Amino acid sequence: MSEHDDPLSGFTTEQRVEVWKSGIESINAYANYALRGLLILNGGAAIAILAFLGQVLSKGPEPPRFSVPSFVTPLMLFGRGVLCSAVASGLGFLSQLCFHDFHHRRSGNWFRFSAIAIVIVGWALFIIGLSKTGAAFIAAR
Repeated sequence: MSEHDDPLSGFTTEQRVEVWKSGIESINAYANYALRGLLILNGGAAIAILAFLGQVLSKGPEPPRFSVPSFVTPLMLFGRGVLCSAVASGLGFLSQLCFHDFHHRRSGNWFRFSAIAIVIVGWALFIIGLSKTGAAFIAAR
């Protein structure tokens, strides 16, 4: 890379370190937003299904117009999405521990990429759970 290609070519070493630190802080903030969003959406969806089922089943002795077991699959998917959020958080912690305390870059990268993959799985579980929930409501018509 030539000096003309380096956007930080006029910066001192201290300034380069500050730019690097702010980049890492930004990455960590966005990672936390992704984990929180995953937890809130999957957890909220699971709670909404439980509240809906509780409300419908407490109405009286007549059976509901829909099949309660048809909501078990989406509930399980959302629950697994919540678990993905917790596991990804733990893997993120282990990644940082490897990078900063133990200086094991290979292990840190493995934990980091595993956390990213699990977050993607959690989002996929949310999307599949939404489609299964929609199918359960459509079948209730």
